[in-house]
Amino acid sequence: MFQTWFNVFTAWPGMLCASIVFAAIHSSACPAPLPLVLVGIMLGLAYQRTRNLLAPIIAHAIFNGV
Repeated sequence: MFQTWFNVFTAWPGMLCASIVFAAIHSSACPAPLPLVLVGIMLGLAYQRTRNLLAPIIAHAIFNGV
């Protein structure tokens, strides 16, 4: 999803849109959306920096474990 929005927009708007969707999908786990949007942005930054899905997958797993 992020890659599609990155191609349509630029990195930040695409990352923000993907992060909002991430927060909406995970809203049952955490009722406050802002922290989830920030986590989504961090996961997007991890992907953008490494160009590898393994980094955000590991970060997501660690976040779920906390």
